[in-house]
Amino acid sequence: TLEQYVRLNSYMREHEFDHKGKHKNDPRFHRHRTMLKSYILFMVNSGLRPGEARYLKWGDIEERTNKLDRKVLVVRVSHTHSKVGKTRSAVGRYRAFRALEEWRDYREDVGDFCTGDKLIFCDEVGNAIKDFREGFNNVIREAGVEFDRDGEKLTIYSLRHTYITFRLQYGKNLSIYKLAKN
Repeated sequence: TLEQYVRLNSYMREHEFDHKGKHKNDPRFHRHRTMLKSYILFMVNSGLRPGEARYLKWGDIEERTNKLDRKVLVVRVSHTHSKVGKTRSAVGRYRAFRALEEWRDYREDVGDFCTGDKLIFCDEVGNAIKDFREGFNNVIREAGVEFDRDGEKLTIYSLRHTYITFRLQYGKNLSIYKLAKN
């Protein structure tokens, strides 16, 4: 729900988000939480499937201006990671682009430069993050948004459903056909 999204987003902006318990001074924990926050915001604002986002590289994303003169994110999804086996471009909200910018700025600040051929979501040595499930489950539990209104546990895939639902509920001049194609 919108209320859960606002609550989760607010929680991820609090100081405690990346300074939890015994990990508060651990740079690896801080890096992972910073990446996780960017991943969550990227996913909920792009609508990509987790498997499509896993192997994205910096060269696969770009900022564009749409026909309504609004900035958007355009993501190139490779045929090797697409559910349908075709290379495609997906258009996401500009907030998804800003989330990636924040992650890139963090990485560059710590000397981890982000060139076009480098993975976006990776560990310190550049290996793809296989699964954000444990971190995501911790964050939604800590934020108090672990379950949907029917009592079902939320999953990372729920971020895709949230993107689609929000576009249908709050999107202006939205073509349902284009949303489905996206």
